[in-house]
Amino acid sequence: MKKTLLIVSLFALCFTISAQDTITNRGFERWTPSGKPAPFDWQEPEGWTSSNGLTEFIGAAITKTQYPNTISNQVKIKTLNVFGNAVPGLLINGDFTLKLSDTGTLPLLGGVPWSGSFKSKLYGLYNFTVTDTTDSAMAVVMFKHYDNANNTPIADAGGSTVLAPTGPGMFPFVVDISQITFSTPDSMVITLVSGKENNFKLGGELTVDFVSFDQPVAVQPIASTTIAIYPNPATNLVSVWGVESGLPYTVLDITGKQLINGTTTSHTSIDVAHLDKGCYIITINGATTRFIKE
Repeated sequence: MKKTLLIVSLFALCFTISAQDTITNRGFERWTPSGKPAPFDWQEPEGWTSSNGLTEFIGAAITKTQYPNTISNQVKIKTLNVFGNAVPGLLINGDFTLKLSDTGTLPLLGGVPWSGSFKSKLYGLYNFTVTDTTDSAMAVVMFKHYDNANNTPIADAGGSTVLAPTGPGMFPFVVDISQITFSTPDSMVITLVSGKENNFKLGGELTVDFVSFDQPVAVQPIASTTIAIYPNPATNLVSVWGVESGLPYTVLDITGKQLINGTTTSHTSIDVAHLDKGCYIITINGATTRFIKE
């Protein structure tokens, strides 16, 4: 069976973390409509603010997508042609009103409350298609605090990484975060941009998924087979559709430990009643999907 180069972390697929580590809607599954009439009826990921409101007269730079051979949504961030100028798409975590005059304060704009120390790395998956091979995208992370005396945000720790053009597939990226001050941050902001600083190029499309401060523990390719499972979350049985009969399957926990083995039939049902609550991975002939046991 022909395999794609789609890279997926087992921890990125599903994980349990503390509330402190949570990045809201990190998998970009939940989307909020603009509430405006067509053609301004764009959406943006819940818990994130996009530049769609600034470019809606031309088009939505931020859209929901599903990369081939994946079972979940991703966010696509595009550079748009605005009156002959290349204008990159922006996606920033947090709920706030993005104004054109504010973009000069990037990457300190937006964000969410944060308590405790900063993190050392941000992980994620991405694909970047371009029409100009010199194009690149950016992922930026900042931990900051607000200076009330000077009425301005101050960066306490931060980092960025250039996201180079890729071939087909979703590939891992890492942002290294370094300390800037000895102050304690009170907020954290992640900024995803479909262009690099002042080198904006038309045609760039950045797809991002599974943004996390948790380090992936393993990666593996996903084959071209499409797997559909139901229900998800599951309690007793998981039914598998869209695969041939006679294929070997394995159910693993997030550490990679094999728990259940079997062979697919025309109506494959897997008994998961005895499994603990949590996230599990099903592999079928090299293809991979996930489910949650309630």
